[in-house]
Amino acid sequence: DALARTRSGWALPRMLEALDDPFLINRQFAARSIEAWLGLSLADVGYRFYMSSEERRPGIRRLRRLLVPEP
Repeated sequence: DALARTRSGWALPRMLEALDDPFLINRQFAARSIEAWLGLSLADVGYRFYMSSEERRPGIRRLRRLLVPEP
């Protein structure tokens, strides 16, 4: 939450990792923080925090392609 509120761009890759956390509450907070920070709906890329790990992966991959530039 603090990283999103301070718009710490360097932390975005770590925040995206939290979208696949084993604990649902951590995924929920990460998703809400990212949505509020970036003004987008993660559901639009196929991600919902309550999905199974397998179901979440394609949405997380899409988010990485959209949000994290390749070196």
